[in-house]
Amino acid sequence: MVTAVDLALKPTGVEDPVVKTIGDSIFVVWKARGAVLEFTRLSEHHDALSAEVTVSNANGTELHWARVNLASTQGRAAIVKAVEEAEPTGDWRPIIERSSRLAAKHVRTGEPAVALEPRPPIEAARWLVEGWIPYRQLTVLFGDGGAGKSYIALSLALAGLLQRPISARWRVAPIRRVLYLDWESDRDEQDYRLWQLCVGLGSKPMPGTILHRTMRRRLTDEITEVRGEVARHEIDFVIADSLAPASGPEPEHADAALSALVALRSLACTVLCLAHVNKLQADSKAPARPYGSVHIQNLARSTIEARGDEGDGETTVSLYHRKTNRKKCPPGAIRFVFDASGAIRVSSGEPDTGGASLAFQILEALKSGPKKPGQLAEELDIVPATIKKALQRLENRDNVVRIGGESGGKSKEQQWGLAVRNRDTNRDSDPFGVPLREPGDES
Repeated sequence: MVTAVDLALKPTGVEDPVVKTIGDSIFVVWKARGAVLEFTRLSEHHDALSAEVTVSNANGTELHWARVNLASTQGRAAIVKAVEEAEPTGDWRPIIERSSRLAAKHVRTGEPAVALEPRPPIEAARWLVEGWIPYRQLTVLFGDGGAGKSYIALSLALAGLLQRPISARWRVAPIRRVLYLDWESDRDEQDYRLWQLCVGLGSKPMPGTILHRTMRRRLTDEITEVRGEVARHEIDFVIADSLAPASGPEPEHADAALSALVALRSLACTVLCLAHVNKLQADSKAPARPYGSVHIQNLARSTIEARGDEGDGETTVSLYHRKTNRKKCPPGAIRFVFDASGAIRVSSGEPDTGGASLAFQILEALKSGPKKPGQLAEELDIVPATIKKALQRLENRDNVVRIGGESGGKSKEQQWGLAVRNRDTNRDSDPFGVPLREPGDES
Protein backbone atom coordinates (compact mmCIF):
# COMPACT_ATOMS: atom_id res chain seq x y z
CA MET A 1 0.00 0.00 0.00
CA VAL A 2 1.47 3.35 -1.12
CA THR A 3 0.93 6.18 1.34
CA ALA A 4 1.05 9.93 0.88
CA VAL A 5 4.36 9.93 2.73
CA ASP A 6 5.81 7.41 0.26
CA LEU A 7 4.71 9.56 -2.67
CA ALA A 8 6.16 12.64 -1.06
CA LEU A 9 9.49 10.88 -0.60
CA LYS A 10 9.73 9.92 -4.28
CA PRO A 11 11.51 12.66 -6.20
CA THR A 12 10.48 13.18 -9.82
CA GLY A 13 12.92 11.75 -12.31
CA VAL A 14 14.82 9.57 -9.83
CA GLU A 15 14.59 5.76 -9.91
CA ASP A 16 13.19 3.65 -7.09
CA PRO A 17 16.16 2.41 -5.06
CA VAL A 18 16.45 -1.02 -3.46
CA VAL A 19 16.83 -1.06 0.34
CA LYS A 20 18.59 -4.10 1.81
CA THR A 21 19.64 -4.95 5.36
CA ILE A 22 22.79 -7.02 5.97
CA GLY A 23 23.56 -7.44 9.63
CA ASP A 24 23.24 -3.99 11.20
CA SER A 25 23.98 -2.17 7.94
CA ILE A 26 21.32 -0.65 5.68
CA PHE A 27 22.23 -0.52 1.99
CA VAL A 28 20.40 1.77 -0.45
CA VAL A 29 21.22 0.58 -3.99
CA TRP A 30 20.62 2.78 -7.06
CA LYS A 31 21.02 0.31 -9.91
CA ALA A 32 20.55 2.63 -12.90
CA ARG A 33 22.77 5.29 -11.39
CA GLY A 34 25.36 2.78 -10.21
CA ALA A 35 25.53 4.09 -6.67
CA VAL A 36 25.44 2.33 -3.30
CA LEU A 37 25.06 4.02 0.08
CA GLU A 38 25.75 2.04 3.25
CA PHE A 39 24.41 3.29 6.59
CA THR A 40 25.91 1.53 9.59
CA ARG A 41 26.41 2.01 13.34
CA LEU A 42 23.12 3.89 13.52
CA SER A 43 22.29 5.41 16.89
CA GLU A 44 19.53 7.77 17.99
CA HIS A 45 19.94 10.27 20.81
CA HIS A 46 17.28 12.88 21.60
CA ASP A 47 16.59 14.61 18.26
CA ALA A 48 19.59 13.20 16.34
CA LEU A 49 19.86 9.99 14.29
CA SER A 50 23.51 9.54 13.41
CA ALA A 51 25.16 6.95 11.19
CA GLU A 52 28.41 6.17 9.42
CA VAL A 53 27.66 6.71 5.73
CA THR A 54 29.76 5.22 2.94
CA VAL A 55 29.05 6.27 -0.67
CA SER A 56 30.40 4.07 -3.49
CA ASN A 57 30.06 4.21 -7.29
CA ALA A 58 29.24 1.49 -9.84
CA ASN A 59 32.83 0.19 -9.77
CA GLY A 60 32.73 -0.28 -6.01
CA THR A 61 35.08 2.67 -5.50
CA GLU A 62 34.52 4.41 -2.19
CA LEU A 63 33.84 8.07 -2.84
CA HIS A 64 33.24 9.31 0.69
CA TRP A 65 32.88 8.08 4.27
CA ALA A 66 31.74 10.12 7.25
CA ARG A 67 29.59 10.02 10.37
CA VAL A 68 26.70 12.45 10.12
CA ASN A 69 23.38 13.33 11.68
CA LEU A 70 20.91 12.13 9.03
CA ALA A 71 18.34 14.71 10.10
CA SER A 72 20.82 17.56 9.67
CA THR A 73 20.54 19.52 6.42
CA GLN A 74 24.10 20.72 6.91
CA GLY A 75 25.37 17.16 7.46
CA ARG A 76 23.73 15.84 4.28
CA ALA A 77 24.95 18.84 2.30
CA ALA A 78 28.52 18.09 3.41
CA ILE A 79 28.19 14.55 1.98
CA VAL A 80 26.83 15.90 -1.32
CA LYS A 81 29.71 18.36 -1.63
CA ALA A 82 32.37 15.70 -0.90
CA VAL A 83 30.89 13.18 -3.34
CA GLU A 84 30.42 15.76 -6.10
CA GLU A 85 34.10 16.65 -5.77
CA ALA A 86 35.10 12.98 -6.03
CA GLU A 87 32.79 12.21 -8.97
CA PRO A 88 31.07 15.25 -10.51
CA THR A 89 27.73 14.27 -12.08
CA GLY A 90 25.27 16.83 -10.82
CA ASP A 91 22.67 14.35 -9.55
CA TRP A 92 24.06 13.30 -6.15
CA ARG A 93 21.85 15.60 -4.05
CA PRO A 94 18.48 13.82 -4.67
CA ILE A 95 20.17 10.43 -4.26
CA ILE A 96 21.76 11.30 -0.92
CA GLU A 97 18.68 13.14 0.35
CA ARG A 98 16.32 10.27 -0.40
CA SER A 99 18.74 7.57 0.76
CA SER A 100 19.15 9.29 4.12
CA ARG A 101 15.37 9.56 4.54
CA LEU A 102 14.83 5.89 3.60
CA ALA A 103 17.51 4.74 6.06
CA ALA A 104 15.95 6.77 8.87
CA LYS A 105 12.49 5.45 8.06
CA HIS A 106 13.79 1.87 7.99
CA VAL A 107 15.34 2.21 11.44
CA ARG A 108 12.33 3.83 13.05
CA THR A 109 9.73 1.53 11.51
CA GLY A 110 11.21 -1.65 13.00
CA GLU A 111 9.65 -5.07 12.57
CA PRO A 112 5.93 -5.08 11.68
CA ALA A 113 3.41 -6.81 13.91
CA VAL A 114 2.33 -10.24 12.68
CA ALA A 115 -0.58 -12.48 13.62
CA LEU A 116 0.11 -15.43 15.90
CA GLU A 117 -1.35 -18.75 14.76
CA PRO A 118 -1.78 -21.87 16.92
CA ARG A 119 0.21 -24.57 15.19
CA PRO A 120 2.39 -27.49 16.28
CA PRO A 121 6.18 -27.22 16.01
CA ILE A 122 8.05 -28.59 13.03
CA GLU A 123 9.87 -31.42 14.77
CA ALA A 124 12.72 -31.60 12.25
CA ALA A 125 13.55 -27.94 12.83
CA ARG A 126 13.36 -27.91 16.64
CA TRP A 127 16.80 -29.26 17.50
CA LEU A 128 20.38 -29.02 16.37
CA VAL A 129 21.09 -31.94 18.74
CA GLU A 130 17.94 -33.78 19.80
CA GLY A 131 16.89 -32.76 23.29
CA TRP A 132 20.14 -30.95 24.08
CA ILE A 133 20.68 -27.99 21.73
CA PRO A 134 17.54 -26.21 20.45
CA TYR A 135 17.58 -24.86 16.91
CA ARG A 136 18.06 -21.07 16.49
CA GLN A 137 18.31 -20.62 20.27
CA LEU A 138 21.08 -19.95 22.81
CA THR A 139 22.68 -22.91 24.59
CA VAL A 140 25.39 -22.55 27.26
CA LEU A 141 27.92 -25.37 27.65
CA PHE A 142 29.86 -24.79 30.87
CA GLY A 143 32.52 -26.50 32.94
CA ASP A 144 36.00 -26.22 34.40
CA GLY A 145 38.94 -25.26 32.21
CA GLY A 146 40.30 -28.24 30.30
CA ALA A 147 37.00 -30.16 30.49
CA GLY A 148 36.90 -30.52 26.69
CA LYS A 149 34.28 -27.89 25.86
CA SER A 150 36.09 -26.56 22.78
CA TYR A 151 36.60 -30.06 21.38
CA ILE A 152 32.91 -30.82 21.88
CA ALA A 153 31.91 -27.61 20.10
CA LEU A 154 34.16 -28.33 17.10
CA SER A 155 33.05 -31.98 17.02
CA LEU A 156 29.38 -30.98 16.87
CA ALA A 157 30.16 -28.44 14.14
CA LEU A 158 31.95 -31.08 12.05
CA ALA A 159 29.19 -33.63 12.61
CA GLY A 160 26.64 -31.13 11.30
CA LEU A 161 28.74 -30.00 8.33
CA LEU A 162 29.69 -33.53 7.25
CA GLN A 163 26.42 -35.16 8.32
CA ARG A 164 28.51 -37.76 10.17
CA PRO A 165 26.83 -38.44 13.55
CA ILE A 166 29.18 -38.88 16.49
CA SER A 167 26.98 -41.83 17.50
CA ALA A 168 23.33 -42.86 17.29
CA ARG A 169 22.68 -40.69 20.33
CA TRP A 170 24.67 -37.67 19.13
CA ARG A 171 23.16 -36.83 15.75
CA VAL A 172 23.52 -33.23 14.60
CA ALA A 173 21.10 -31.55 12.20
CA PRO A 174 22.61 -30.27 8.92
CA ILE A 175 24.80 -27.18 9.21
CA ARG A 176 25.83 -25.04 6.26
CA ARG A 177 28.41 -22.70 7.77
CA VAL A 178 29.96 -22.12 11.22
CA LEU A 179 31.41 -18.99 12.83
CA TYR A 180 33.82 -19.50 15.74
CA LEU A 181 34.12 -16.39 17.94
CA ASP A 182 37.35 -16.95 19.84
CA TRP A 183 38.43 -14.95 22.89
CA GLU A 184 40.64 -17.70 24.37
CA SER A 185 42.99 -18.96 21.67
CA ASP A 186 43.93 -18.12 18.08
CA ARG A 187 43.45 -19.41 14.56
CA ASP A 188 46.59 -21.58 14.63
CA GLU A 189 45.37 -23.44 17.73
CA GLN A 190 41.91 -23.96 16.26
CA ASP A 191 43.39 -25.07 12.91
CA TYR A 192 45.35 -27.75 14.76
CA ARG A 193 42.35 -28.97 16.74
CA LEU A 194 40.31 -29.10 13.55
CA TRP A 195 43.06 -31.09 11.83
CA GLN A 196 43.14 -33.58 14.72
CA LEU A 197 39.39 -34.16 14.53
CA CYS A 198 39.33 -34.35 10.72
CA VAL A 199 42.13 -36.96 10.65
CA GLY A 200 40.24 -38.99 13.24
CA LEU A 201 37.06 -38.79 11.14
CA GLY A 202 38.86 -39.50 7.88
CA SER A 203 37.04 -36.56 6.30
CA LYS A 204 37.08 -32.78 6.28
CA PRO A 205 34.49 -30.10 5.54
CA MET A 206 34.35 -27.97 2.41
CA PRO A 207 36.74 -24.98 2.49
CA GLY A 208 35.18 -21.86 3.96
CA THR A 209 32.44 -23.64 5.92
CA ILE A 210 34.12 -22.97 9.29
CA LEU A 211 35.06 -19.33 9.80
CA HIS A 212 37.21 -18.16 12.72
CA ARG A 213 37.15 -14.65 14.18
CA THR A 214 39.70 -13.66 16.82
CA MET A 215 37.94 -11.50 19.42
CA ARG A 216 39.94 -8.96 21.45
CA ARG A 217 37.16 -6.78 22.85
CA ARG A 218 33.91 -7.50 24.65
CA LEU A 219 31.13 -8.75 22.40
CA THR A 220 28.97 -5.62 22.61
CA ASP A 221 31.84 -3.60 21.07
CA GLU A 222 31.97 -5.90 18.03
CA ILE A 223 28.41 -7.17 17.72
CA THR A 224 27.63 -4.94 14.72
CA GLU A 225 30.46 -6.51 12.72
CA VAL A 226 29.61 -10.00 13.98
CA ARG A 227 25.97 -9.65 12.90
CA GLY A 228 27.26 -8.52 9.52
CA GLU A 229 29.45 -11.64 9.24
CA VAL A 230 26.51 -13.89 10.15
CA ALA A 231 24.30 -12.27 7.52
CA ARG A 232 26.88 -12.07 4.70
CA HIS A 233 28.12 -15.64 5.08
CA GLU A 234 24.71 -17.15 5.93
CA ILE A 235 26.02 -18.55 9.21
CA ASP A 236 23.63 -20.98 10.91
CA PHE A 237 25.80 -22.11 13.87
CA VAL A 238 27.87 -19.77 16.07
CA ILE A 239 30.33 -20.94 18.75
CA ALA A 240 31.26 -18.28 21.33
CA ASP A 241 34.38 -19.21 23.31
CA SER A 242 33.93 -18.03 25.98
CA LEU A 243 31.35 -16.01 27.93
CA ALA A 244 33.59 -14.39 30.58
CA PRO A 245 35.84 -12.43 28.19
CA ALA A 246 32.86 -11.80 25.91
CA SER A 247 31.17 -10.04 28.84
CA GLY A 248 34.06 -7.67 29.51
CA PRO A 249 36.40 -6.97 32.45
CA GLU A 250 33.75 -7.72 35.13
CA PRO A 251 31.86 -10.81 33.88
CA GLU A 252 30.28 -11.51 37.27
CA HIS A 253 28.23 -8.31 37.06
CA ALA A 254 24.64 -8.79 35.91
CA ASP A 255 24.76 -6.01 33.31
CA ALA A 256 27.89 -7.38 31.63
CA ALA A 257 26.61 -10.94 31.28
CA LEU A 258 23.14 -9.75 30.29
CA SER A 259 24.51 -7.53 27.52
CA ALA A 260 26.68 -10.32 26.10
CA LEU A 261 23.85 -12.87 26.14
CA VAL A 262 21.36 -10.49 24.55
CA ALA A 263 23.94 -9.76 21.85
CA LEU A 264 24.38 -13.49 21.18
CA ARG A 265 20.63 -14.00 20.97
CA SER A 266 20.41 -11.19 18.41
CA LEU A 267 22.40 -13.31 15.92
CA ALA A 268 19.19 -15.14 14.95
CA CYS A 269 20.87 -18.53 14.53
CA THR A 270 21.85 -21.49 16.71
CA VAL A 271 24.42 -20.32 19.28
CA LEU A 272 26.57 -22.52 21.52
CA CYS A 273 28.26 -20.37 24.16
CA LEU A 274 31.07 -21.89 26.22
CA ALA A 275 31.39 -20.79 29.85
CA HIS A 276 33.29 -21.66 33.03
CA VAL A 277 32.50 -22.47 36.66
CA ASN A 278 34.13 -21.10 39.79
CA LYS A 279 36.81 -23.14 41.60
CA LEU A 280 34.51 -24.21 44.42
CA GLN A 281 32.01 -25.74 42.03
CA ALA A 282 34.74 -27.26 39.88
CA ASP A 283 36.00 -29.22 42.91
CA SER A 284 32.51 -30.24 44.07
CA LYS A 285 30.41 -33.24 43.04
CA ALA A 286 27.21 -31.19 43.32
CA PRO A 287 25.53 -29.85 40.17
CA ALA A 288 27.14 -26.56 39.12
CA ARG A 289 26.02 -23.38 37.42
CA PRO A 290 27.89 -21.16 34.93
CA TYR A 291 30.19 -18.62 36.54
CA GLY A 292 28.68 -15.15 36.73
CA SER A 293 25.20 -13.69 36.81
CA VAL A 294 21.99 -15.67 37.26
CA HIS A 295 20.97 -14.17 33.90
CA ILE A 296 23.12 -16.83 32.22
CA GLN A 297 20.86 -19.59 33.51
CA ASN A 298 17.71 -17.57 32.85
CA LEU A 299 18.37 -16.35 29.29
CA ALA A 300 19.80 -19.57 27.86
CA ARG A 301 17.22 -21.99 26.49
CA SER A 302 19.44 -24.91 27.47
CA THR A 303 22.43 -25.19 29.83
CA ILE A 304 24.75 -28.20 29.87
CA GLU A 305 27.48 -28.94 32.39
CA ALA A 306 30.62 -30.67 31.10
CA ARG A 307 32.97 -32.67 33.35
CA GLY A 308 36.09 -34.20 31.88
CA ASP A 309 37.73 -37.42 33.08
CA GLU A 310 41.19 -38.07 31.65
CA GLY A 311 42.44 -41.61 31.19
CA ASP A 312 45.34 -43.25 29.37
CA GLY A 313 45.33 -41.44 26.01
CA GLU A 314 41.67 -40.55 26.18
CA THR A 315 39.20 -38.16 27.78
CA THR A 316 35.55 -38.81 28.50
CA VAL A 317 33.44 -35.68 28.89
CA SER A 318 30.25 -36.34 30.87
CA LEU A 319 27.38 -34.00 30.01
CA TYR A 320 24.56 -33.12 32.40
CA HIS A 321 21.45 -31.24 31.35
CA ARG A 322 20.99 -28.54 34.00
CA LYS A 323 18.26 -26.40 32.46
CA THR A 324 15.78 -26.59 29.60
CA ASN A 325 12.29 -25.35 28.84
CA ARG A 326 11.34 -28.93 28.04
CA LYS A 327 12.19 -32.31 29.56
CA LYS A 328 15.83 -32.72 30.58
CA CYS A 329 17.93 -35.35 28.85
CA PRO A 330 19.56 -38.07 30.96
CA PRO A 331 23.35 -37.74 31.39
CA GLY A 332 25.41 -38.48 28.31
CA ALA A 333 29.08 -38.48 27.40
CA ILE A 334 31.41 -37.91 24.45
CA ARG A 335 34.72 -39.80 24.37
CA PHE A 336 37.91 -38.47 22.77
CA VAL A 337 40.72 -40.93 22.02
CA PHE A 338 44.06 -39.26 21.26
CA ASP A 339 46.11 -41.25 18.76
CA ALA A 340 49.92 -41.14 18.74
CA SER A 341 49.76 -39.62 15.23
CA GLY A 342 47.85 -36.63 16.62
CA ALA A 343 44.45 -37.75 15.36
CA ILE A 344 41.44 -37.62 17.68
CA ARG A 345 38.70 -40.23 17.38
CA VAL A 346 35.31 -39.19 18.74
CA SER A 347 32.55 -41.50 19.93
CA SER A 348 29.76 -41.74 22.47
CA GLY A 349 30.91 -42.57 25.99
CA GLU A 350 29.57 -43.76 29.33
CA PRO A 351 28.79 -40.79 31.60
CA ASP A 352 29.91 -40.52 35.20
CA THR A 353 26.57 -40.44 37.03
CA GLY A 354 28.26 -38.88 40.07
CA GLY A 355 27.73 -35.46 38.53
CA ALA A 356 24.10 -36.08 37.63
CA SER A 357 21.10 -34.72 39.50
CA LEU A 358 20.41 -36.30 42.89
CA ALA A 359 17.18 -37.83 41.56
CA PHE A 360 19.10 -39.58 38.81
CA GLN A 361 21.82 -40.81 41.18
CA ILE A 362 19.29 -42.28 43.62
CA LEU A 363 17.37 -44.08 40.90
CA GLU A 364 20.59 -45.43 39.40
CA ALA A 365 21.71 -46.67 42.83
CA LEU A 366 18.39 -48.45 43.40
CA LYS A 367 18.73 -50.42 40.17
CA SER A 368 20.98 -52.88 42.05
CA GLY A 369 18.27 -53.48 44.66
CA PRO A 370 16.40 -51.83 47.56
CA LYS A 371 18.44 -49.68 49.94
CA LYS A 372 17.98 -47.72 53.15
CA PRO A 373 18.47 -43.92 53.18
CA GLY A 374 21.65 -44.37 55.23
CA GLN A 375 23.08 -46.72 52.62
CA LEU A 376 22.26 -44.30 49.82
CA ALA A 377 23.79 -41.41 51.76
CA GLU A 378 27.04 -43.32 52.22
CA GLU A 379 27.14 -44.57 48.64
CA LEU A 380 26.40 -41.17 47.08
CA ASP A 381 28.28 -39.08 49.68
CA ILE A 382 25.20 -36.96 50.34
CA VAL A 383 23.79 -35.75 53.68
CA PRO A 384 21.12 -38.29 54.91
CA ALA A 385 18.49 -35.56 55.42
CA THR A 386 18.88 -34.51 51.77
CA ILE A 387 18.52 -38.14 50.65
CA LYS A 388 15.29 -38.52 52.64
CA LYS A 389 13.78 -35.37 51.13
CA ALA A 390 14.73 -36.51 47.63
CA LEU A 391 13.16 -39.94 48.25
CA GLN A 392 9.92 -38.29 49.33
CA ARG A 393 9.83 -36.22 46.14
CA LEU A 394 10.50 -39.31 44.04
CA GLU A 395 7.76 -41.17 45.91
CA ASN A 396 5.32 -38.37 45.08
CA ARG A 397 6.20 -38.83 41.41
CA ASP A 398 5.66 -42.62 41.66
CA ASN A 399 9.32 -43.33 40.89
CA VAL A 400 10.16 -45.16 44.14
CA VAL A 401 8.21 -47.16 46.74
CA ARG A 402 8.71 -47.95 50.41
CA ILE A 403 9.44 -51.60 51.09
CA GLY A 404 8.16 -53.17 54.30
CA GLY A 405 6.11 -51.67 57.14
CA GLU A 406 6.94 -49.33 59.96
CA SER A 407 7.87 -52.11 62.37
CA GLY A 408 10.97 -51.65 64.45
CA GLY A 409 10.30 -48.07 65.58
CA LYS A 410 11.88 -44.82 64.48
CA SER A 411 15.38 -46.20 64.96
CA LYS A 412 14.84 -48.61 62.06
CA GLU A 413 15.21 -47.23 58.55
CA GLN A 414 12.85 -48.35 55.84
CA GLN A 415 14.15 -49.64 52.55
CA TRP A 416 13.30 -47.99 49.28
CA GLY A 417 13.11 -49.56 45.84
CA LEU A 418 12.25 -48.63 42.28
CA ALA A 419 8.60 -48.55 41.28
CA VAL A 420 7.82 -51.50 39.00
CA ARG A 421 7.38 -49.35 35.89
CA ASN A 422 10.97 -48.07 36.18
CA ARG A 423 12.81 -51.38 36.31
CA ASP A 424 13.25 -51.84 32.55
CA THR A 425 14.63 -48.69 31.01
CA ASN A 426 16.54 -47.51 27.96
CA ARG A 427 19.42 -45.19 28.84
CA ASP A 428 19.07 -43.34 25.51
CA SER A 429 15.61 -42.13 26.55
CA ASP A 430 14.34 -40.54 29.76
CA PRO A 431 15.16 -43.49 32.03
CA PHE A 432 12.56 -42.78 34.67
CA GLY A 433 9.69 -41.29 32.70
CA VAL A 434 9.88 -37.88 34.42
CA PRO A 435 11.83 -34.65 33.98
CA LEU A 436 15.06 -34.93 35.96
CA ARG A 437 15.19 -31.99 38.37
CA GLU A 438 18.02 -30.68 40.42
CA PRO A 439 17.93 -31.11 44.24
CA GLY A 440 15.55 -28.55 45.70
CA ASP A 441 13.90 -27.77 42.32
CA GLU A 442 10.17 -28.12 42.94
CA SER A 443 9.03 -26.45 39.71
